[in-house]
Amino acid sequence: MSSSPHSRTDVAEDSHHEPPTSKLPADVLWNIFRMNADMNDDELIDFRLILRPSGLFKKRALTNTRIASQVCALWRQILLASPSIWGRLIDVDFFAWIGAFKRRCDRRHNHWAREVLRRSQDCPLHVKGEIGAWIAEFVGDILDNSWERVCVLDVKIGRIVDKDLHKLVYRLQNIVSRPAKTLQFFRIDVQSNGGVDRYLMKALGDIGGMRLFSGEAPALKVYCHWPQFSRSLSVANARALSNIHTFSLLDREIQFSASHFLRVLRGMPLLETLRIWYFHFIFGHEWDTTTANRVKLPLLNKIEFYNDNMGQLTKLMGSFDPAPGCAIQVDTQFPGQFLEVPQSRDIFDDSMPILSQYGASYFKHHGFRIA
Repeated sequence: MSSSPHSRTDVAEDSHHEPPTSKLPADVLWNIFRMNADMNDDELIDFRLILRPSGLFKKRALTNTRIASQVCALWRQILLASPSIWGRLIDVDFFAWIGAFKRRCDRRHNHWAREVLRRSQDCPLHVKGEIGAWIAEFVGDILDNSWERVCVLDVKIGRIVDKDLHKLVYRLQNIVSRPAKTLQFFRIDVQSNGGVDRYLMKALGDIGGMRLFSGEAPALKVYCHWPQFSRSLSVANARALSNIHTFSLLDREIQFSASHFLRVLRGMPLLETLRIWYFHFIFGHEWDTTTANRVKLPLLNKIEFYNDNMGQLTKLMGSFDPAPGCAIQVDTQFPGQFLEVPQSRDIFDDSMPILSQYGASYFKHHGFRIA
């Protein structure tokens, strides 16, 4: 069935109309652009696809923002006048890919990375991604020269086989010992590629003894403890962590005093979420879980434990006084078939009263619903 002449005329006229988005106020557009500039929504990158980049970076906050800045004059004007948006887009993964794919491994030639940094002017920076050899010096310069602007630092230092990465780890020793008045989120994941790298371990040991943020990180809300940096987790550094809401520990290798850990937690009265992943605690003769020695955390409403030692978890769970209705998630293993091994049965039996106590408190305050 063919269309009438009138309907064809209407379509032709509509084609000259401006799109609905052009009628949105500038402040609404700005808020949309800011929401889209969230690197937490970025997809993980498979660097094995480095030579097949088609579509690899379509769903990235930086890519979306760059494309939006080229849609029309109004959008470009808004974005180029919004340094705070560009400051949220220090996408280390994207910059590393650009450097590798275009053979611009030298930091001086990573034009797009330098352009994003220029557009951010003096606004807070969100730095996120995996730091490889291609981008190590550039990221080190950003942190070194603009540390007072860093709001989010969420990076992984992987493939520790390059001298530039070793240099970066040493630079971090100085950088993170400075006051961090803007910092809100801190996570550095350091991974050695196959076995223990003795140079890296020395660097980590040196960093472990430093004064974290010089004791000044008033805006810090999320702190993910450095793997293998356990000496930095000290009462002396607790001042820098006094305002955090989320505290995460991840370290398979280090043994840490449980009593000392509780003393550190006492300096975190605003703590809301506690995550402990595979951290090994030592319970000495001084361990005391009497009411007077329990850690009172009145805002703690979520605890996550991932550990293969349920005995340790039971002791820790019994040492907290969290908020009423605190949720707890436990992922653990029992040695052998726990129904057949007496030791495992004892550990399981000891854990039940504590788990029941948390469960009763949770359902009392949240009710019980079946999805």
